[in-house]
Amino acid sequence: ARTRLDQCTAREQQERQRVEAHRHLLSLFQQARSDLSSRYTEPLRLSINHFLTPLLRQTKPPEGRRGADGVQLGYDPKQGLEALGLERDGLAFAFEDLSGGMKEQLNAAMRLAIADVLRHGHDGCLPVLFDDAFTNSDPDRLQAVLTMLREAVERGLQVIVMSCDPDAYRPIADAVVELTDN
Repeated sequence: ARTRLDQCTAREQQERQRVEAHRHLLSLFQQARSDLSSRYTEPLRLSINHFLTPLLRQTKPPEGRRGADGVQLGYDPKQGLEALGLERDGLAFAFEDLSGGMKEQLNAAMRLAIADVLRHGHDGCLPVLFDDAFTNSDPDRLQAVLTMLREAVERGLQVIVMSCDPDAYRPIADAVVELTDN
């Protein structure tokens, strides 16, 4: 009985060590996944925030409130980019909670940022196409969008805007092509 007890105790110790080794491996895996997430999202998040700057500067925070304004972004190795949102004056807003115009503008900043991050591997220039992408943007915000688009061009992106209202984009356009009814 004593021998069986010693054998069971030894097996229990081995199992404890195996479980502890698995926990340690899981911890290392989770840390590596977190590092990978940061490596993918951080350059993109910084680039999105750069493009959003003209839009975020437009409104002043309420008295006594000051938080970091910018995009929230997560990355899951299985799901890809996720948890897109915006932080304004210390408050977090999920993408689905934003106004229609802000969704358009955040989406545009995200597209410009992806092209900006990837352009270095594509001869320094990538095209980005917008097809009436800012129909929900009021005139004041549209001016901030134009600043964002101008900044994208200055960074080496090719920005193409198709619109039923080309007049709004003329101030920043290198060329305007109007289609006729023919």
